Amino acid sequence: MKTETEKTMKRILFTFALLFALPGYADIVYQEDGGIVAVGVNAPLYVRTNALAASASAVAVAQTGNTDLLQFSVGQAERVWIEVVCGGQALDAFIVLGRAHASGSWLTFAGSAAHYTAPAGVIVGASGDLTALAAGATGWVAIDVRGLDAMKLQASSGNSAGSTVTVYAGGR
Repeated sequence: MKTETEKTMKRILFTFALLFALPGYADIVYQEDGGIVAVGVNAPLYVRTNALAASASAVAVAQTGNTDLLQFSVGQAERVWIEVVCGGQALDAFIVLGRAHASGSWLTFAGSAAHYTAPAGVIVGASGDLTALAAGATGWVAIDVRGLDAMKLQASSGNSAGSTVTVYAGGR
């Protein structure tokens, strides 16, 4: 059992590490009284933060071709969650693309109904078939983005009147 003086000293060192050492790193990690304490400057100290947030509101989507909805860097994120809100008319396509490097080509990860209804590979899960998302409906897709540089989302409307799509992306 640690004495109160030892506990106090460790708390002071921990505070020093958080304030003055390289942010996000610690040397000694130990558990004390149900809490985790970290001190020093070499081992990672993991702090949950929302590392990624991107959105595009009310993007006009035509029936012909695929309209770019949102392009965003995934940085150090491991998983991205995308929410899709469809207005106007139903969609007839929703495409998720990714690239490994800023100079690389865009690769299609999901673009058919089966990619969303029977997720596999980098598609971790989905609310249903986003390629036929109904007007007024909201859908989602979760994607494993480890090793990727950026993502791009595209859609097309199922009606000549067009659709309005809002997308939100978040990840860590």
